[in-house]
Amino acid sequence: MSTRQLRAVVVGRQDYGEADRIVRLLSAELGRISVLARHARKSRRRFGGRLDLSNVLTVTVKRGRGELYLLTDCDLEAGHPHLRGDLYRLSLAGYACELCAGLAQEDRPEPRLFGLLEVALLVLEAASSEPARAFRAGLEAKALTFGGLTPSLEGCAVCHEGLDEPLAWSPEAGGACHRRCADGEAISPRWVAAVEAARRTPLRDLVDVELPPGPRWALHELYRWQVGKPLKSAEVLAAVEPTAG
Repeated sequence: MSTRQLRAVVVGRQDYGEADRIVRLLSAELGRISVLARHARKSRRRFGGRLDLSNVLTVTVKRGRGELYLLTDCDLEAGHPHLRGDLYRLSLAGYACELCAGLAQEDRPEPRLFGLLEVALLVLEAASSEPARAFRAGLEAKALTFGGLTPSLEGCAVCHEGLDEPLAWSPEAGGACHRRCADGEAISPRWVAAVEAARRTPLRDLVDVELPPGPRWALHELYRWQVGKPLKSAEVLAAVEPTAG
């Protein structure tokens, strides 16, 4: 069995057996992995609250004979207590975790998705106000790009020509399209340009940036179509996300 020490973010967990817990981690070196934390539900002394969603950890894992790694040790680097006091930011953190983990490959390096998630959590922790809509759009567009599913925002996803009106959003085609090329929800060139700008702008600079009117969940729908399933956390986020702007 080989042992590895990693920096990782907790992106999910589930109970296993009577006392254990399976924890899903995202790391730069190994991408998305699942680890078995033995006795995690009985011994608070061993892991305590360190295995909570969105925590940044330094972990020691050992490769077993099956698909699961064994978690032998972990230290908490960042618990993000500030964002945990705000339901919207906490929901957005959970969405970021599921989004980045869903696009990451298992057992393969994912430095860009790990870095994006770590930065997103840092920005959410430090923000003094609720992040505006461009923050989520930038997060989604960057994650899709780093996951190899770059949304079409600078040309028609079907004919690849410049985006002249009327336009539609087509998750099946991969993003913005001419209405003559594909059906979908109506979008404006201004909205498309704003999402592309958010994709290229650091997340810390998007906290106070609003988007022009446009489809609220367009990039999530692109994820759902391309990956084959929706993000469960999107329903929770939709219930608490401010709708103004």
